[in-house]
Amino acid sequence: MAANTEEQPWQAFRCRSTNETIQVPTRKDPTTGNSIVLWRDIQRGFENAKSIRNGASLVLFMTDENLDELIPLRIPCYPGVVLEIIVANPGPVESPTNAASSLTLTLPDSTPQHRRVWSCDTASDVTLLSSESTSDLTQAVETLSISCVDDDETESLVKYSPESTPNAMTSFREYNQLYNSYFAAIMAGQERQAAGIKHVMDQHFVDLKGEMDKNRTLQDRMLKMQEKMLELQYKSLDRLAVLQSRIQAAMTQTYELHEFPIPRLFIVLPKAMGLRDKLGNPFSHQFRLFFMCECGTHTQTEHSKSKHEIHLAKHDGYDLDRPTEFFEKYGPYVLALMYAMKVGVAAAGLVVPPLASFKIAEALDGTQSHLEYVQKNISPLVDESITFLEGLRNGDGIAGDPAQNSTSYDKLEVLEGADLRQLESYLRAKDQGRILGNLYRMVTHEGHVKWVCIDHYRENYRESSKQQLREMVDAYGGLFEEETGKIQVKLRSSTVARGFYDGMSRTRGIQELEIKLDWDVTLDDLRKLTASITTSNIVQVTIDGATFKGPTRDVMNRGRRFDPLVQLMANGRVQSLTLYNFHDFYMRFNSSSLMMAPRLRVLFIDSDLDTIDRTTNMLFVKMLECCTSLKDLTLTSQDPTHVMDTVMDKINKLPSLTSLSIHCERIYIRVNLSAGNIQTLLTTVSRLEALTGLDRRFLYQGQLTQLSIEYTPQKSDQEELVHILQQNQRLCDLKIGCLGAHSYDIIDLVVTTRTKMVQEGPCALTTFELMEETLIPEDIPNAWSEYSGVRASVTFSSDSTEMDMDTKVILQPYDAASLADLFRSYGWSISLLQTYANAPEHDNTPDRGNSRKNIIEVLEEGTRRKGSKLKKLIMNPIGFSSREFHCMLETISRAPNLYDIAAPLSVETLEEREKARLILERLKDRLSGVILMSSNGDELLPLMAATSLSRKHFLSMDAFHLMAPCSRVIPSNAVEWIVSMIAVPSEQAVVPHSPPTSQALSSSESPQSSSWVSTFADLATESTLAASWTWKNLKEIRLEWLLFQPEDWTMVIKAIDFRGLLELSFQASNFGLEQLKTLVAHIEDTTVPPLALERLQVVDTFLSKDAEREKEAQLYCQKLLQRAPDIFIPFDKDQLPPQENY
Repeated sequence: MAANTEEQPWQAFRCRSTNETIQVPTRKDPTTGNSIVLWRDIQRGFENAKSIRNGASLVLFMTDENLDELIPLRIPCYPGVVLEIIVANPGPVESPTNAASSLTLTLPDSTPQHRRVWSCDTASDVTLLSSESTSDLTQAVETLSISCVDDDETESLVKYSPESTPNAMTSFREYNQLYNSYFAAIMAGQERQAAGIKHVMDQHFVDLKGEMDKNRTLQDRMLKMQEKMLELQYKSLDRLAVLQSRIQAAMTQTYELHEFPIPRLFIVLPKAMGLRDKLGNPFSHQFRLFFMCECGTHTQTEHSKSKHEIHLAKHDGYDLDRPTEFFEKYGPYVLALMYAMKVGVAAAGLVVPPLASFKIAEALDGTQSHLEYVQKNISPLVDESITFLEGLRNGDGIAGDPAQNSTSYDKLEVLEGADLRQLESYLRAKDQGRILGNLYRMVTHEGHVKWVCIDHYRENYRESSKQQLREMVDAYGGLFEEETGKIQVKLRSSTVARGFYDGMSRTRGIQELEIKLDWDVTLDDLRKLTASITTSNIVQVTIDGATFKGPTRDVMNRGRRFDPLVQLMANGRVQSLTLYNFHDFYMRFNSSSLMMAPRLRVLFIDSDLDTIDRTTNMLFVKMLECCTSLKDLTLTSQDPTHVMDTVMDKINKLPSLTSLSIHCERIYIRVNLSAGNIQTLLTTVSRLEALTGLDRRFLYQGQLTQLSIEYTPQKSDQEELVHILQQNQRLCDLKIGCLGAHSYDIIDLVVTTRTKMVQEGPCALTTFELMEETLIPEDIPNAWSEYSGVRASVTFSSDSTEMDMDTKVILQPYDAASLADLFRSYGWSISLLQTYANAPEHDNTPDRGNSRKNIIEVLEEGTRRKGSKLKKLIMNPIGFSSREFHCMLETISRAPNLYDIAAPLSVETLEEREKARLILERLKDRLSGVILMSSNGDELLPLMAATSLSRKHFLSMDAFHLMAPCSRVIPSNAVEWIVSMIAVPSEQAVVPHSPPTSQALSSSESPQSSSWVSTFADLATESTLAASWTWKNLKEIRLEWLLFQPEDWTMVIKAIDFRGLLELSFQASNFGLEQLKTLVAHIEDTTVPPLALERLQVVDTFLSKDAEREKEAQLYCQKLLQRAPDIFIPFDKDQLPPQENY
């Protein structure tokens, strides 16, 4: 009996409002054996139980090790204590009769006398339907209401009875309108508003009861509407259940530091469109992304007074770049968060308040206006986003019911680290030196990462201590990123380190530490370092051990000097440990220092693993067995096969391992794993000739799926390459760096080897990429190049010898002969060609000129059978012979997708000027840039002015460069021509277009004609242009070395179209202060900020040389900066970046 009394199988509860006491039986926890009380048992005695108190303390539900509430909900037993039950008032959903005491609905009608205002004065709390939510409901009714009965039908229903009164007809009409409002509220997720409407409808139902007794048709209609409402209520509950389960999955996802680079909680709201946006693209949807502060129980402190509910960050938000692609990738996730914001949710210590009480933090300077707009319009903006996302889900632009179509939620997955890293690429505006959304990263005691606003961040971390640490790091030449909690520092002595450790331990919020101890440390030094890291709760540590050679005074500890670092892995806090430049790491720690490290996720050890020494290998294996939660492991060894075999032998001890990297002196290996199985194995080799026997042993095992070779395989190494390919039948992706002169040999070798493998057995190789040893930017500029380069991307059909190929070539004339075979065999695959006609004057190598001439003819030969893939062509055809130009035109005629030809025309002689004019006329519909350079503008400009060419003829042109020094002021006809080349065409004429044919582009006569100009005369037939083509916006305008009259400057400046313009240059011209004033006034009168203009170049102009009016010039430059915030205005040559040499 005594035992039973002590265990107490009953728990006493007393209701605060009624003072009633009830005994609730306890149960045994099957795991711990302790007595507990289930929440559902308590609710059986107290139906509306809301919370439990023990005196002044709140009794919390029991949780697991992750602080998630145990299911079913339970509390511990309190023997001998009477716990107090707090009972909630019944809400409107449970009892429509307890609706809001001040709920008012104004129902519009067709005539003023039929407008009625209904009020319900019952005792409850449906004040949630405030003026704001009423307006939201009205908007929802206007857009979503489904009228069951129109006015005519209403009238016929109530007139069935001769005793029907006008009040009865009005009451039913209002009941019908209320029903539509109820339907709209349910569909919009406004559950409480729907309950309030339902209460008013119940009043109408009572008023109409007498009429229904006399009118059977009306009675049937009313009953059907009641049944439909009941069905909607059930659907609403189903919908909430689906939403809450999916939302909770997204909200409870936890991330650790190495996989959480940017904030994860965000919503997307429609962007307010200005007049310019509506005119430019009236049918587009424009959105802005807002991050949210992840405050919650983890940010609460003992004396916290502020709320810890999720709210919008203090930031203006980010416009979305590529919104269609963004919504395809993140749409389901965003939709779940939008619903979480609308209905409210609580999970894993986070609380998202329902929309009615959702708040936006006070804005930082510069963000107030936009956040005020969001605050005032938050409800309709959220509804609009949800409607848009639901429409995308259904594929018809119409919002649907999640309860009826839950498959999209079934597909919803929480975001992985890679998804978060890609998110930033979709944001149009990038923060300068700030973290996204002005949020700060913190790590909870459980090691989970949260991004919070500055207020919640500083509430947790002591500001004075942090300021002292910041000053200390600055004094040591380090870096302290407060937003991410990261410190990079180099300490030069143990005395300095002692002060730094003390400051770091007194400052909370440091998550990452990159440290170099720049002296030969002892065991005691490392103990102090690791103790400080543990005390400071740091989760990501990088240590540079380049100076850790081992002082003679510490020789007794040589074999255990790194024990503290091994113990650091198991301190229960560190998730990522990187050890750089460590010498003999595995020989300097004792096996007794190894302990289980369940928190460690990332381990990088830069120390060569001696695979021969048995002791070293034993310690390595034991270390792996201790790190059971590793996800990413990086090691260094000269025997990759041994390391790989050792790790795979222990893979059952590493169930979470997804990435294994092995660094060798000559090769790099990265293995991606899933559930202990190799998914991909990427190997990068520097040079084939440098491989050792151990390297070859690994490469010949046949495990490779991807292989990258950085430098050109020499003739003597090609047999080695063939053998590697033949030994690795699983290899599907091959990349080889190669000098342009060897490109054909390597391509032919790979294609031939693969063909033989396919014919003899299985071969998985489907992609082959040829890269250049000298890196060329992806977007090759329209500029002279100092080297030749070839990039080729080959795609093979599975299990066949068929292939497709895309090639990009930068060709110098002195490399033409070495690329002739490539052009002849694979010329059809070239999509980008950058070539120049004239070899350097100092190049006296025999036959170089003939090789240059022949390459154009070889290219034409290589496109005869398969046509041409050319999309971009960069050339200077001024030096072409008539034969070469004929071959080039033949090639162009076979390239239907070529509408990007850049032809920098450097013209000096009369014949060259005439050639330039004819080239512009002949290729005008395909030129992306008109670039004219001459040392004699006085003669060039009148010739160009005599043509009938203007911007309307150059549909693909996005750059106009005119660099022609003039000794006198430009004549008026040349000014008019320049204006016509930069101004938006006045007539938006529809010009027919079809790809020019061979006959239209090439001469029907023999290409052996001796006269270059006469050949052009024969070629000057008018080509046709696109049927529905719009002119491109000019991105670059350069008017350099030119002299204009003041009135001509005004005409030129006012002709400039700044839509899309990035660069404007008046270098070495007579552009002065008055012209700058005109430019600023023109921009202010005709454009809406911000402009995209990035550079205004005025070096060597009258403006840059006018020292007396420099202050006035700077004033106008500041005005320009207000319109174009990213603009750079260099006045001096020293301010210029390296220039392109046309």
